[in-house]
Amino acid sequence: MAGMVVGRKVLTCGFAISIFPAPRVPGRYACGQMTLKRLMWLVFIAFAVFFIIQQPAAAAHLVKNASQSLTDFFGTAAHALSKFVKSLA
Repeated sequence: MAGMVVGRKVLTCGFAISIFPAPRVPGRYACGQMTLKRLMWLVFIAFAVFFIIQQPAAAAHLVKNASQSLTDFFGTAAHALSKFVKSLA
C-alpha cells in the first residue's frame, strides 16, 4: 500500500503518528483528510438545506427578521457615530 511521508512517519490514508509533523500546505489534505472546520461547514450547509426544504416559509421569515435586525443595528450605530462626530466639532 502506497503512502505519503509526513514528518518521519508514513501516512496511509489519513493517519500518522509523529512528534514533528511536516508543515501543511493550506487547502491540501492528505488522502481526503477531513478537518473539524470542514466538517462543521458541511454540517451547517446540510442543516440549512434541510431546513429550507422542510420549512420554506419559516426559513424566509428567519432571513427577513435577520435582515431587519442587521438594518436596525447598523442604522443605530451610524446614528450614534454621527452624533459623536458632531459633538467633537
